[in-house]
Amino acid sequence: MDNNGDLNLYKTDKYNDIIDLPHPISKKHKRMTVSERAARFMPFSPLKGYESMLSDTAKNNDDRMNNETEYEEYSD
Repeated sequence: MDNNGDLNLYKTDKYNDIIDLPHPISKKHKRMTVSERAARFMPFSPLKGYESMLSDTAKNNDDRMNNETEYEEYSD
């Protein structure tokens, strides 16, 4: 960082010829909706088995809590 607190970014003139051009729009393909774009990423699961582990843990905790409640009812 410099004295002003800004990051020292190097200046590049490499893309000056295209930086202000409008975004290209395809004549062949229609634009994807947000839900279509989101669906592209839905199958991605970096932690395979994590959801199953969480549901198993929750079920075990529920079972344990139910058993403790039943034990307390009988011990009174």
